Amino acid sequence: MSVIQTIKFYIITIYYLKLSQILWRIYYLIKPKFSVKIKNVEILKIKKLKNKFIIKSNSIKGKNSFLFLNELREIKTDKAIDQIHLNKLWLYNLNYFDFLNSNLTTDQKNITLNFLKRWLKEVKSINYVGLDPYPTSLRIVNWIKWYLSGNLVADDMKSSLVMQTEHLSKNIEWHLLGNHLLANAKALIFSGIVFDGQLSKQWKSKGIEIYKKQIDIQILDDGGHFEKSPMYHAIILEDLLDLINIGKLFSNSLPKYFIDKLIYKAEKMLYWLEVMSYNNGENPHFNDSTKNISSNIIELKKYALKLKILMPKNICTKEKIDFKELVESGFIRVDTENSRTFLDVGTIGAPYIPGHAHADTLSFEASFFDQRFIVNSGISTYEKSDRRSLERSTYSHNTVEIDQKNSSDVWASFRVDSRADIIDLKKNKSKKSFCVSCSHDGYNSIFKKNIHQRQWSFSEKKLIITDSITLNKSEAIARFILHPDIKIKQDGFKNMYSFTLENNIVKLHVEKGGSIISDMLYAPEFGILLKTKCISIKLVDGTSKVILTW
Repeated sequence: MSVIQTIKFYIITIYYLKLSQILWRIYYLIKPKFSVKIKNVEILKIKKLKNKFIIKSNSIKGKNSFLFLNELREIKTDKAIDQIHLNKLWLYNLNYFDFLNSNLTTDQKNITLNFLKRWLKEVKSINYVGLDPYPTSLRIVNWIKWYLSGNLVADDMKSSLVMQTEHLSKNIEWHLLGNHLLANAKALIFSGIVFDGQLSKQWKSKGIEIYKKQIDIQILDDGGHFEKSPMYHAIILEDLLDLINIGKLFSNSLPKYFIDKLIYKAEKMLYWLEVMSYNNGENPHFNDSTKNISSNIIELKKYALKLKILMPKNICTKEKIDFKELVESGFIRVDTENSRTFLDVGTIGAPYIPGHAHADTLSFEASFFDQRFIVNSGISTYEKSDRRSLERSTYSHNTVEIDQKNSSDVWASFRVDSRADIIDLKKNKSKKSFCVSCSHDGYNSIFKKNIHQRQWSFSEKKLIITDSITLNKSEAIARFILHPDIKIKQDGFKNMYSFTLENNIVKLHVEKGGSIISDMLYAPEFGILLKTKCISIKLVDGTSKVILTW
């Protein structure tokens, strides 16, 4: 990347930020760090937990050994915990302490208690990554959940909880906003409820005030979270359910209007996630979204039922072609006989917090016979690397790439420069067909206008995808990435392909455009890359046409 391009990226990225984000970044850079003194607050007597929180995954694999992000590491005893330097996201996961609230064997419980004691003893550095506001927020909640599940809290753990919460209250992530800010507020509310004293009242009040304002900003009218990641949507939905749960456990601890608002938002979020899920509970890979990080819709619905929250009505109709549009989020789901397709026809998300956005405008995913078939490539890492850049790129999504450029200028690990805007979204439905057409301007420049238009035409057992671009001399490639379980067979003719899904056949015919089969890597989870195939289609005279039948 040239110096001029780097300067341009920074200028446009900063342009989209809120002024408050910039000022808070400057403040946190110059603000001196200091340890927090213990305040005089008392933990309330434990109450019987009526509705258990969702059980987390068991990541303990031996004495001081943990498995996070599909990477096994030993936290050796020859160094203090806060002196161990590993992958930042891996260390974040270690410091969340999710494993406290997993199904543990007796031996694992002992390992957990020993590690907890070790953490309390060895974490001294205020600069330790585990004391960043986000992992601190999740750790506070997990320690309190552990306490509410019937475990005793020793004095040193209680003192640490107080110090961590007070430290968090002084370091709210105003510079980031988004899901981080909600995580901060949730932790303040949890501590504010289970501790008694003037300081705990301040925590709770601050947490409620943040939530009251942010929940209306971050949860769109269609129920989606404004970062447009199904994974983070599910995380925030679980946060809402946890707050409702603890609010009911400690009666009168939260204002009724606040609980009512949380319930209202949770009901809308459940509907959104139900729409954005495959039948097995998995989510399509739009933006930063992957498996085994958040709870899925099946788990969240069970939890919500225990809290007596109204479930979304059966969203599937008896129509042969049924569609659900999430207008503000920019997603459409289309169900036909033995197929489910998700269309991305929206912008990349909240303009001032695009860190989890991908250059995936007008991409789609599809399943046939309840088996994932066409998939975006997913994410395997958050580390600043070529792999991270590739996974956020247009190349790694089922859409059109022009002149080997991205439709939105994703850069670094969590930044976006210029963004694609949606143009002229149209929908046309009849009894036997449904058509969606949409364009975006992500490939425009000062010197030339190059619009990508895509049309999806659905009938009962057929899907036709037509792509066109304004400047037909550009090199444009439409990609169809296959799930690794899908086996491809060329059907005698160059542009005819067939696929066997158990006892069913799906066919793909490239009616216009030149196609080749290429290799691709697919990331179903963090830390996992699987080999798969991609059908790459070169647009001819600025157009291509693909027909899927099943």
